Amino acid sequence: MLPDAYQYFWRWLKVSAVRLLLPCALFSALFAGNVTAVSLQQLIIGSGIICAALAYIVIRDAYSYWFYLIHALKVTHPVGVSSKELPDWYLSPWLASLLTFAAMAASCLLFDWLFSAWRYPFIYLSGLLLMPLLITLVLAWGVKNYAALIAEKSSITVGGKQKTVTDYLVADLVVSLLINAVVVLPLVEKPTFSLHSGYQPLGFAWAFTLLLTIVLTMMLFFGRVKCGYVMLGERLAGNTAANFSRIPAWLPRHPARYLIYLLLIVGWALFLSYLVAVAAFPVNFIPLYYTGLLPVMMIWWLERYRRITDSYLFASAIHCQLESKRLLLSHYRAITDGRPPTPPSPDPVHAGD
Repeated sequence: MLPDAYQYFWRWLKVSAVRLLLPCALFSALFAGNVTAVSLQQLIIGSGIICAALAYIVIRDAYSYWFYLIHALKVTHPVGVSSKELPDWYLSPWLASLLTFAAMAASCLLFDWLFSAWRYPFIYLSGLLLMPLLITLVLAWGVKNYAALIAEKSSITVGGKQKTVTDYLVADLVVSLLINAVVVLPLVEKPTFSLHSGYQPLGFAWAFTLLLTIVLTMMLFFGRVKCGYVMLGERLAGNTAANFSRIPAWLPRHPARYLIYLLLIVGWALFLSYLVAVAAFPVNFIPLYYTGLLPVMMIWWLERYRRITDSYLFASAIHCQLESKRLLLSHYRAITDGRPPTPPSPDPVHAGD
């Protein structure tokens, strides 16, 4: 028997909220640790961007995942509260992102008005509690309305066009760079990275190399998030282009590639540190950092490209099986007058790919 959509929705929402704890707490802690004498403006921008960026990714993927659940008949009926027509922008992940930013900014203003001397504890508290709560609330609101619509339609494209792997990569990269800027750029005020107060060759070279290595590790870690059933939802919704992607044969897959990546970044960081040491003009940390970040972004792009493409190939194979066995919602609508019957021997519901 298929799980009830309403019950599964709340179980899935709890799991999603727990999964949000790691990125919210981690990025908030890094932001608090790197910023010096945090101002109200920095508090609003930093916490707001972290919350909004994570909200965009989570809600975008949740829409696709729930399209898969409903149209592959993995749940019994939609969980939405209304089936009325809504404009595309109403369900846009960008709107949800904007709402979370506004709510986070309002929370910062209120807390600072009451406890202006407790800004650093507030950053940690927001990462552990407030950010996951805000994103979860917006996620629940968005998915319930979205599920009500997709239960009655065979395709709803929030965004308006069929996408290739590049579209997903660009969106993910923008989110990564936004969070990266919030977390890393405050280091310019630290004595080790403030090149205006004098250059210390060994200290800066070590710190800069360690910084780029940590950034690479974190980007690769979060870039390996599975998205197989998210991509299946995208395929079922007709959001993916026919020429979605091509995997170049030369892309490395051996685990030893990570050692090569590490050596490349260490060598690049030391080379840039040497250029700063011999430069005849003052160097600003921010352009130097983004120059150092270039190979990190290239490595991340290759790894994320492979992850999304592998997920797309997996989704394509599952889609073909569902089509051949006629286990899609559209097949049942073709022979019934609306509500689909329970299909035989359903696969178990997947809890959040």
